[in-house]
Amino acid sequence: MHRPRFLALPVIIIATLLVQLATPGTAWADGETPPTEAQPAVEVSTEPVPTVSEILTNAPAGTELLVVDPAGSPEPLVSQQAAEAIAESDPVWCPGSLPSSDPTCTPPQASVLLLLGVLAANSTTYSGDGTIYFTTNYANDDAYIRGADPRVAALQRLTINGQGNTLSVPLEVTGWAYDVSVVNMNMDLLTYGTPTNALRVETTGGIQVTNVDVAGSPGGGAFLDNSSGTGSIAVADSTFSGNTWTGLDARSDGDITLTNVVANSQEDGAYLDASSGSGNIIVTGSDFSSNSLAGLTARTADGDITVTNVVANDSTDADAYGVGLSSKGGGAIQVTTSSALRNGLKGLWIEGTGPVNLRGVTASDNGLHGAYIHNQDACAASPISVTIDGGTYQNNGGYGVLAVLGPAGAFTLAGSPVFGGNLLGDYAVDLDPCPECEETGETGEGKAFNIVYVPETGGPPVPLDCAQYSGTVLILPNGDRATLVCPASGETTLSTLPGSALPGPLPTARTFVSGVSTGLTKDGRPVLTITEGGYLTVAFVIPEELRNASLAILYWDPIANGGAGGWVELPAYAVRPDGSPMVHRLHPGITPDDGMHILGGVRVKGDTATVDVNFAGIFVLVSR
Repeated sequence: MHRPRFLALPVIIIATLLVQLATPGTAWADGETPPTEAQPAVEVSTEPVPTVSEILTNAPAGTELLVVDPAGSPEPLVSQQAAEAIAESDPVWCPGSLPSSDPTCTPPQASVLLLLGVLAANSTTYSGDGTIYFTTNYANDDAYIRGADPRVAALQRLTINGQGNTLSVPLEVTGWAYDVSVVNMNMDLLTYGTPTNALRVETTGGIQVTNVDVAGSPGGGAFLDNSSGTGSIAVADSTFSGNTWTGLDARSDGDITLTNVVANSQEDGAYLDASSGSGNIIVTGSDFSSNSLAGLTARTADGDITVTNVVANDSTDADAYGVGLSSKGGGAIQVTTSSALRNGLKGLWIEGTGPVNLRGVTASDNGLHGAYIHNQDACAASPISVTIDGGTYQNNGGYGVLAVLGPAGAFTLAGSPVFGGNLLGDYAVDLDPCPECEETGETGEGKAFNIVYVPETGGPPVPLDCAQYSGTVLILPNGDRATLVCPASGETTLSTLPGSALPGPLPTARTFVSGVSTGLTKDGRPVLTITEGGYLTVAFVIPEELRNASLAILYWDPIANGGAGGWVELPAYAVRPDGSPMVHRLHPGITPDDGMHILGGVRVKGDTATVDVNFAGIFVLVSR
């Protein structure tokens, strides 16, 4: 439950009063006259004066604070409950990596908001590289740091050090142009209402996350993105477990390195994407078990992927996999002394274009194959070499190892791998000129889309005709649009939703850009989901001044909060090893599946932000 926030008088007034209260003094009875003769000298204590937080924390139960206004009149301020909130809200900024007690740091502040004000008012003193410390637990929903904010214009490389304390609200650093580090912090968003990422860092510099524990988020755990720059991402000694969608999502044009990371018990353990640049991905000594859709997904272009001493067991859904790796530009893939056991579909799923080496891997008891290795350039007869060096591949529902390589493929068994009990056989190698891939789908090519221009108010429902068209596109005057992709039936509507007509206040630190209301009906009755296999693409035109901003698409979930409704920040676009969209459930906690699915997530490219879903309703584009 969120702690209440209070409007307090300046902290210096509270500190002055509390120090006075903490200082011993003499009280005289009514009518008694104090002595006038000289008193013996009082020994001055050398013990440090207690801090505001210490006094508030140690105040007896039931204590109330009293402050005076500038005229000297007493004003009741807060109760003990609020005092505890103040005691747990004292971030400071320090130059470089100096400790939080250093005299050159800012004074402790009651909130991040107040801290930013101090930095702005003293930008000459507080500038350059620095560290924000959370010296106690933090529950104020204002930990949003924006690179475009003039209050932080003098800051450069930024470290955020939780000192082992817990944040129960999101922490975001976006639009930054320097290195960002987050260290020694716990984040528990179990009671935070809006589905979003607990930790978000977007910068053009490097990102380092060390000794961080993120749990309980109703959305994603941590989202790290520096793909607009050239820096690398390093995550070590950290845990991202028990969140809703993806535990750790990291995207970079540079290297992504994970060491001693745990990402368990959510839909996706870790999603690592360096495919927009030339970075390598290195994962060592980490655990991605007990997720529902996937354990570890890693994607590169020409960069290498190296996975060592990794556990990715028990991904439970029928089409789930333990480790999914893809390299689309010739990068080498090596997996060493790792295990992928009891996953719903595949233990290891590798889509390669360069050499693949599995050494000492255990991939057993999976629903289909222990290891599935596919040459993405098989039809172009591009060469690829695959080596299975030792390891164990037993009791899988398909092959122990299936390699689909094309005519230029080379397959080698070395080190006496152990096979047995695999339903279709120990291993198989397909060297056909253009082998058929396992998963194919109807592209819908050959039919045009039915394009309908609608007024802001939406107009009458438009029938969906999948016999003649591939789908129906409704376009608003401002360019926002909704596309119903076949197969789907019934009728659809689209109208503009102004910011003044939102069904509820936007989440903290989100600014309205544009909104639409989409509708689906069958025989005149509203329906929420598309059940025939089609989907809805909602696309927003991004204003020119926001094309470099951090953007999100929110959905008004009518089921949230016991049917009262609430905003959901939809996750970023992600794909499986073969490039098909990662399908998230809107309500993973509902059993059985209620059928409301997010198909991949939000894509922001150029002047458009889009999302594919199979449900209708209210969507808004917001800036962070």
